[in-house]
Amino acid sequence: MALALPRYIELREKAQFDGLAGKSVLVLGAGLGFEGLVMALREYNAHAVYLTDLPSVLPTMRQNIEMNGASLVADRVHAHVLEWGEAGWAKWQREGLPTEFDLVIGCEIVYCEEALEDLKYTLQQIVPPNNSRGTVLYMAFESRYFSCLQFIRELALLPALAEDEVDPPRSSPYYSVESIADFDACGAEDAYIFRIVATGVAQR
Repeated sequence: MALALPRYIELREKAQFDGLAGKSVLVLGAGLGFEGLVMALREYNAHAVYLTDLPSVLPTMRQNIEMNGASLVADRVHAHVLEWGEAGWAKWQREGLPTEFDLVIGCEIVYCEEALEDLKYTLQQIVPPNNSRGTVLYMAFESRYFSCLQFIRELALLPALAEDEVDPPRSSPYYSVESIADFDACGAEDAYIFRIVATGVAQR
């Protein structure tokens, strides 16, 4: 799904806007950086792509950028450490890195439920309820459906999930939440993909 999702996003965003052309993209938990590298291809023409992960992953990520340099608009691809949570976000800001993006992607990044609170904090800094930029967040999962639904609900300021509830979350007053059901288009079976956009309304 790491390779197919960017292509799906390009098609999905092109239908409403202008695809990835000129957009700034943040990839959370980028790992080897596949999603971001696809988006940095010349054919997509993204303005800037920021690949982020833990310090231990950064050397491999940067090596992949160098290895694929011929196919990329290399000066538009950046690899940085971003540790989720309040301390990690404060460090990101101190380093003078961008805090606003057009597109944010998290693909299969939830491996430890203990990290969800820190991830939620980070996402709500990047895509706050009063975000007027129209930042689009894509979250994609291939497993852990119940815990992921609960996470999306909390992120979008929706009521908690009931034990027997399996329906996708719906929009809140502060976020538009779209559940993408066309799994085949992403090249993955049993994928759960959510497109989340802040409505620009401040939280009361």
